[in-house]
Amino acid sequence: MVLQLGLAFTGNLERALDKEQERLARAARAAMIEAAEGLKTEVRAQVQPIYGPRVAKAIRGGRDTVFPRRANVRTLNPAATVYIRWRQGEQVLEGALTGATIRAKGGDYLAIPTENVPRRRRGRGAASRMTVAEVEERFGEIVWLPARRPGVFVGAVRASQTKRGVRALRRDSSAARRRRAPLVAMFTFVPSVQIPRRLNFDAPARRWQVRVPFLVARNFRRLSSST
Repeated sequence: MVLQLGLAFTGNLERALDKEQERLARAARAAMIEAAEGLKTEVRAQVQPIYGPRVAKAIRGGRDTVFPRRANVRTLNPAATVYIRWRQGEQVLEGALTGATIRAKGGDYLAIPTENVPRRRRGRGAASRMTVAEVEERFGEIVWLPARRPGVFVGAVRASQTKRGVRALRRDSSAARRRRAPLVAMFTFVPSVQIPRRLNFDAPARRWQVRVPFLVARNFRRLSSST
């Protein structure tokens, strides 16, 4: 007597494999959304303490930038982007990401205001320091004094300094009184400024890149258990 055992597929194998591939594509898309949203959150967390909520909120991407755009387009290789939707903010972040040297145009000097420079408010924005031109208009001509560092100067004006801040001399003050008035430092003039690298987006991008396969597997198990 010969024992014979037979094995055969039952059902539609091609259809079953097609369903599994569709489920895997959905899991890959869900994983990419998770990774992109997580990366966006980490990037915003780096930016906000340094540049405030306005620049941080300009960091976009995540769910809205997953490719393909349509969820019903099946692919096992989805992609997503995280970007900044603000041109000026992009220039600011670029310097903070790489470290940059800002130089004055035309060989002039950059003016760095001191705490003595009064603030002025324009519109609804936050109050900012007066410019060099505005300081000269209120206080008179700025006197350039050489600083200890070669090529660096201190810009000072003759004014009265009180507990409430710096006050301009009266326009009808005598020349003698103006000469006796103390010099108050208003600006530091430098030929260039070195911006240190303050942000690092590469590290969180690598972390989320490594997590993607685990996110795919987790979403695949979730989708499998729900069907």
